[in-house]
Amino acid sequence: MIDEPHSPSPTRRPIGLVRVAILVGACLALGLSAVVVLAASPSPPAGEPAASPGASAGASLQPDKATQPKLKLPGLFRLGFGSLFGGRSEGLRGGAGRAPITITKIDGSALDLRTDDGWTRTITVGSDTKITKGGQAATVSDLKVGDHVVLRQKRNDDGTYTVTAIAVPTPVVAGTVGAVGDSSFTLKLRDGSTRTVKVSGITTFKVGGADGSKKDLKAGSFVVAAGSEGPGDAFTATSVRIQVRLDRVGGEVTKVTKDTITVKQRDGTSATISVGSDTKLTIRGDSTPTIGEVKVGMRVVAVGTLGADGTLDASAVFAGAPKVKATPAPTANPG
Repeated sequence: MIDEPHSPSPTRRPIGLVRVAILVGACLALGLSAVVVLAASPSPPAGEPAASPGASAGASLQPDKATQPKLKLPGLFRLGFGSLFGGRSEGLRGGAGRAPITITKIDGSALDLRTDDGWTRTITVGSDTKITKGGQAATVSDLKVGDHVVLRQKRNDDGTYTVTAIAVPTPVVAGTVGAVGDSSFTLKLRDGSTRTVKVSGITTFKVGGADGSKKDLKAGSFVVAAGSEGPGDAFTATSVRIQVRLDRVGGEVTKVTKDTITVKQRDGTSATISVGSDTKLTIRGDSTPTIGEVKVGMRVVAVGTLGADGTLDASAVFAGAPKVKATPAPTANPG
């Protein structure tokens, strides 16, 4: 008798694949629920667990359990969400690009801190906590309500955090100068708001990298002022740096004198570059360049300030090798 082959039962399923499908589906559902929980629950910024009131800056800081939901996630999802639960081992809070931290209350060595996005923390400054203000060593008594601070912290082996340093950076404002008065000037910031910057006899001025004075402030200039915040929109400046916006001229050299270089620009127009004793001159391949070594046919780029007559008073000139004209290859004589 010949046995007929049996057809596989249509109700059979590979048990291993079914288990894998169920496991993957459960993981995906659990991961999605974690996202929903995180979106609905208030939590401190990434990498910065909140601390309970009274936490010591010189001692371990425990995360606020109310804002740190504990979820048992598979390893794949723990890896993805780790940074949201304080995964950084150390770092800054309130630094560049982050919400600024403001001191709202000082009670002895205890500091109440908050940010505009709702983050809060109370710390007690310890004897081993490093404090700086404006780049100088400071103590708790030098801190003021309203100061913006940056915290440095590290994560301990047990998962707690320790604040190791508190810094109060020098406040800075930057923008375009509007009206200039005897003891102040207005500054339009990038967000469109306006600040009144106060200056005094102790305010220092820089124009680019050179020393300047208040007379160098002009409407339309871009400045960066460092100092201290005042009431309302007032800002008292200890230093003001005026950005120098340089003009640029470039082209092929057509004429050279003892103190000028004339170039033909790309649009065919002619421009004159004035070279003085303080002009930085660079000639490619020359370690001791002088204006006499700039030759007709060289390519030149200069930066400086354009005068009313169109002459560029150059602060720097770079000259390259003369432009080489291609020579056609000789044709071979017929044999």
